[in-house]
Amino acid sequence: MNGVRTSYLVRWRGYPPAWDSWEPRAQLIVDVLRLVEKYDETHPLRLKKGRRKTTSLNASTGIEKRRSLRPSQKRCAPSSRDQ
Repeated sequence: MNGVRTSYLVRWRGYPPAWDSWEPRAQLIVDVLRLVEKYDETHPLRLKKGRRKTTSLNASTGIEKRRSLRPSQKRCAPSSRDQ
C-alpha cells in the first residue's frame, strides 16, 4: 500500500475532546477483538425457545453483539439472472 498506514481519530467515551487520539487501524482491530472476547466470556449466549431480538447492547462497554442467523434465515442478494 505504498507505505501509507490508515489511522482513525478515536473519541474516547467519558473523556474530553483533548484526549482524542489517532490510532492505527491494525491496533483498533486487535483491541476490538479483545473487547468482543471479554464480552463473550461474561455474557454467554443463552438460547431460548421463541423469538428474540438479534442485537443487545452492553451499557457498560457500549459493545453491540449480534446473533448470527441460521442458514435458512440468511438473506441472499438477488443475482443478475433474477433481475
